[in-house]
Amino acid sequence: MAKKNQMRMPSSQGGLVNYYDENKAYVNISPKFVIGLTVTITVLAIVVRLI
Repeated sequence: MAKKNQMRMPSSQGGLVNYYDENKAYVNISPKFVIGLTVTITVLAIVVRLI
């Protein structure tokens, strides 16, 4: 009997694995807070430099 020429196709995920359960943060900070804090620190740094 002749062996069948079987070709293995690569996985469709490309080796990427999602770990949604392990991405639990203890502190949740909103993006608006981070942007506001960055702007505040920048303005304060400019004001202190001018004084």
